[in-house]
Amino acid sequence: MPGVLTERDELRKAALALLAALLLHLLVLIAIVAYLDWLQRPAPTPQQKAAESIELVLVAPPEPVMERPKMIIAPEHAPDAGSVDRPAFEADRTTRAASERPATGTASVPSQDGRAQSVVEMQTRDYTEGELDRPARPAVPLAAAAPTPMSQATPQEIARPGDFALLAPTPKPTPVPTPSQVPAPATLASRPAYQPHNRATQLDGSIDNRGRSSVDAVATPLGQFRKKIADAIGARWHHYTRSRMDLIRIGTARVKFQIMEDGSVENVRLIHNTSNEVGGTCSVQAIMEAELPPIPPDIASTLEGRRLEIEYTFTIY
Repeated sequence: MPGVLTERDELRKAALALLAALLLHLLVLIAIVAYLDWLQRPAPTPQQKAAESIELVLVAPPEPVMERPKMIIAPEHAPDAGSVDRPAFEADRTTRAASERPATGTASVPSQDGRAQSVVEMQTRDYTEGELDRPARPAVPLAAAAPTPMSQATPQEIARPGDFALLAPTPKPTPVPTPSQVPAPATLASRPAYQPHNRATQLDGSIDNRGRSSVDAVATPLGQFRKKIADAIGARWHHYTRSRMDLIRIGTARVKFQIMEDGSVENVRLIHNTSNEVGGTCSVQAIMEAELPPIPPDIASTLEGRRLEIEYTFTIY
């Protein structure tokens, strides 16, 4: 009859109600398990929190840093060049690369015979004494002073002008020359200019243009200024070493120093010395007593602290 549930309908309803109850209890059980699992998890560390908040940011690659060419003094025999495309060196003159032998290496230098040494020299020539910027102090034996050997000096030991007071006796008044004792202008003009003592370095380079050894170098204000510095110090160093050659042992002295904007020298340090004390002293004294020109303003403006740091190697053969 309509509206009257049969026994089969009653059983169907009971089965559906039981199934719904089981599903509900199952959902509740799953929720409880998930909640308990969440409670047992350790708190995230600051690094994990940061990792979760990382954003991917694309950054353009930095512009390549162009390496500044190394410094070199152009060999005397190399002719001046108008320009070079890719100079490997800064120098006092613009020169074009050439090599006396076929290329045997990868460096931007010529291949040539010579001696093994740390400096790059492309010619062999003897020392020529020139005019000193000012009279040099006369030398006296250093053994009587018995100072601490400079070969054991550390880079922190800085020389001062007073350190070399024992190298010279008490100065005597210089007599005024008579007109007949003054050299004629032609005599002064005929005196050769200073030239350093050079020995060619053994080199294995990549230059294949045949000719007398040279490199691709461009003349720069700094290269020309450093040539003046090298000549002023070298002339005085040769004068000191020649006058004390019987006291100096063969070896190499390496000195680091700073040239200030006004041309004065500071922070002179003997950082390596395989010669003896006299050899190290001659090297330091030549730097401290050379008459150096001021740094040109266009160069000083490019230098940190408007001062130029230089390291020179002096070798006694």
